[in-house]
Amino acid sequence: KAHLQDQVRQLEAQTMDMGTEQAAVMDDKARLEEKVRELESQLEMTRSEKTRIEVEQAEEKAHLQDQVRQLEAQTMDMGTEQAAVMDDKARLEEKVRELESQLEMTRSEKTRIEVEQAEEKAHLQDQ
Repeated sequence: KAHLQDQVRQLEAQTMDMGTEQAAVMDDKARLEEKVRELESQLEMTRSEKTRIEVEQAEEKAHLQDQVRQLEAQTMDMGTEQAAVMDDKARLEEKVRELESQLEMTRSEKTRIEVEQAEEKAHLQDQ
């Protein structure tokens, strides 16, 4: 009988230990389930933030690409305008050379006429 009472006490002690252990396991399980919910929430928030950032980056990239296209178009326009200005400049430089040449010829002609007039006047005065 004493032996059976010892077994009962041992089994009761084991049952209490198992109950304590079971309660600890249940507490750990509840903490882990809470941690899982928290991590899932953080993951969802992080995914949303990532999506928002990706959308912002795509919009910014599109805006920058538009700016690049506009600047390239302006650069092409400026290149065309620059070419036209250079053509105008070359034509004007040619016109300046032409007019300077005509002026020089006219001055030479004027000087020749003045010399002829002076010679003719001197000749007339001699007569």
